[in-house]
Amino acid sequence: MKEKKVTVISAPDRPGRQVWVERLREAYPDRETNYDDDEAFYSALDEYARGRDLQLANYKASNRELADLFLCNPEAGAFLSALMEGSDVMTAIGECFGDYFETALKDPTARENYRKGMEVRRRKEKELEEIQLRQRANAERNAGEVEAFISSKGLDEEGRRRFEDFVSSLVDRVFLFDLDTDTLERLWRAMNYDRDVEEARSEGETMGRNAKIELEKRSIVTDGTPSLRSESRGMPVTPPLPRVRRSIWD
Repeated sequence: MKEKKVTVISAPDRPGRQVWVERLREAYPDRETNYDDDEAFYSALDEYARGRDLQLANYKASNRELADLFLCNPEAGAFLSALMEGSDVMTAIGECFGDYFETALKDPTARENYRKGMEVRRRKEKELEEIQLRQRANAERNAGEVEAFISSKGLDEEGRRRFEDFVSSLVDRVFLFDLDTDTLERLWRAMNYDRDVEEARSEGETMGRNAKIELEKRSIVTDGTPSLRSESRGMPVTPPLPRVRRSIWD
């Protein structure tokens, strides 16, 4: 009888919690969370799980929509499959749709719909071209400010790359309306940055005034000793009455 081989999967070198901590730091790079604290760790882990559950639900909904579409239009599904397998676009069209286009274009209504579709395509291409032109113009105009900002923060190449990745990721999420809790929190902090800074400054000024008042209160002598401030203003100071020490034998 042939001996059956058993594959033994070795345990990871790192503890499970450490693996998850690294994953959380990668998912939320701008947070300074102490994951050694159980409350913070499990709260972040729950948020991470909820975000992944939401993404999975969205993926399932999209897949269901695609499945329904392909069931109603099997040619479209075959066309996409051919493209994913590396087929040329025109070859895939001919393979999946056959004489459909030639037949459809002979119909006035289908031909008019095709013309409308081409107008939409040209308009989108023009809008995309205008956006790309604006992007290049803005990039050239702001290149100096970007470099100055990077220098002012003292970022090395690694820091610069991380900052660029952070900005790109945030912009992509907003553009795609991928507004999970983490993205919304970042936008909220950005929106309220000026207010939070002003509140912190006001609170600091109030604490400074209170500390000054408290210091002045402590400098006042309340045991009958003359105050130097009174003497400095030329005010007469009444000396304290002499104390009479009495003997306990009197």
